[in-house]
Amino acid sequence: SIITGNTSSLGNGGGISSYSNDDSSSVLLTSSRVSGNTANKGGGICSYSDSYPSPSSSLVSSVSIVNSSVSGNIASNSGGGIYSYSLPSPFQSYSSVSIENSTVSGNIANSYGGGVYSYGTNSSTIFIANSTISGNISFNSGGGIWSSSLAYLSSSTVSVINSTISGNVSPNSGGGIYSNSYSSSSINVTSSIVAENGNNISGIYNNHTPTIISGGYNIFSDTLSGTISFDSTNITSTQLNLQVLAFNGGTTQTMYPGAGSIAIDLGNPNDSSNAQNAPIVGTRDVGAAEGCFASVSYTHLRAHETGRN
Repeated sequence: SIITGNTSSLGNGGGISSYSNDDSSSVLLTSSRVSGNTANKGGGICSYSDSYPSPSSSLVSSVSIVNSSVSGNIASNSGGGIYSYSLPSPFQSYSSVSIENSTVSGNIANSYGGGVYSYGTNSSTIFIANSTISGNISFNSGGGIWSSSLAYLSSSTVSVINSTISGNVSPNSGGGIYSNSYSSSSINVTSSIVAENGNNISGIYNNHTPTIISGGYNIFSDTLSGTISFDSTNITSTQLNLQVLAFNGGTTQTMYPGAGSIAIDLGNPNDSSNAQNAPIVGTRDVGAAEGCFASVSYTHLRAHETGRN
């Protein structure tokens, strides 16, 4: 499906809106494009779970994106691309966002979460796999991703696997990823690129330590607490040589590592998945995309790691 050019000037969810005032609100998007929509919150997609007048159970708000793109949407408040919110409840309040084999790009929020916004009073969870988060802007914090949960004993968890988070911007904390919670906040990163998210930094903010929990095989623009020996830190844009967002195979746009990129063959050797469903020659590259996939002679180029062009 294609959902584009819609406006909800006073409400939420310019492209898609799901609302519940007693139980759960959920959005599932597969093989679709949500682009160029505008709203107060959730320019592209909004899932909102409310407690009015009185909930009978826990409140859950969830958004799941699979093989889809959310791009070029605008929120006058928060959640330029995706907004998931669960209000306080006498029971529990949870928010979750899952993004797989998808791209969230070029979205704008005038407040928090240019690409993705998630708030659950008791728990906020964001899971990203084989996906690209790029070119999103927030005018407060969390240019790419924003997750928060502020009740007592609450938790915020962001997990990023085989993904690329780059080129996102916010003037305050977390140009790439922002996670904040009263009790427990964790950012788990494995075989991913989190780099160049404003002023040549990774752009990761976590109000708890360590900044990240690493599964290894990552690339960052600076040094972060929690990195391990299998990670590459303080990597410059020249060393990374990420190509512009484009269709390089697969269902959505990706940013593949260009010739000589440090990302080539540096990914998890035990993982062969990627956003393009591309063949892996040697070891997978770090991030969502395999290098040089844009070439017609992909297999030939991938067989010669030192001679890419």
